[in-house]
Amino acid sequence: MTDETAIITRQEQLLSQQQAQLQQVGQYVMQLGATVAQLTAELKAIKRQQAAVTLTHAQTLEVQRRARAKAAALCERYRLAGSQAVNQMKAAILKDVLRAQGVKNLHDIPAASLEDIKRQVDGFTGFEASRSIKEKAAKGSKDRPQSPRPAPAGAEPSQGDHHEQTDTAAGVAGPQGH
Repeated sequence: MTDETAIITRQEQLLSQQQAQLQQVGQYVMQLGATVAQLTAELKAIKRQQAAVTLTHAQTLEVQRRARAKAAALCERYRLAGSQAVNQMKAAILKDVLRAQGVKNLHDIPAASLEDIKRQVDGFTGFEASRSIKEKAAKGSKDRPQSPRPAPAGAEPSQGDHHEQTDTAAGVAGPQGH
């Protein structure tokens, strides 16, 4: 029986060691959990600080210039003429940016998002906006009288002036009705 007693004693020693090791591992896991919680809180604080740093005035001007350039290119692409069409397209681009960022003003956008905003402006297709601009222009031209503008004193009106003025007044380049 001494062999059996020795085996039982040895198993009890091993069991005791395993329990001590498990307690030690449990303490490490708890410490690790506390460390993860602390790091998570610090990361959230850093993100809040980054979000508090918003676009500077110069950066908002850069976004507006980029949006205007993209608007002009889209107006050319969709054959929309006039500064009003460019302004409407720019407004649509900026509205899309603000909606995506969840803010009401460019100055409220986190500075860390600047590169994303630039990509968003550059990727704006403007298809829906161009349709809306064309519809508004067509509606506006129907509301306005279609009489030709008087020619300056002493000038001879050409036959093409009326048609061209009607097209540009509607904000649409090319033949009327597009």
